[in-house]
Amino acid sequence: ADSMLRDGTEHLGPTEIDGYEFSTVFIRVDNCVYFVDSRRSTPTEVVGWLYTANCTPNLDRFRRLKPVAENWFSFEQGT
Repeated sequence: ADSMLRDGTEHLGPTEIDGYEFSTVFIRVDNCVYFVDSRRSTPTEVVGWLYTANCTPNLDRFRRLKPVAENWFSFEQGT
């Protein structure tokens, strides 16, 4: 997340970090970094982790946003 923010990388395709598979990692206009969990997400529900060191997330965008560590949240979005 820090290297993406530092280097200006807005999007990474499928990637694996420490055994976790992410279908995408991206930065939104709000400078939050989203890690989408490819194993738990469905077409109508997106789940993953959110890095917030450089942003304040818009709470209206989430069904669930739970702190898991400093600057890290698990999230759930969907219909």
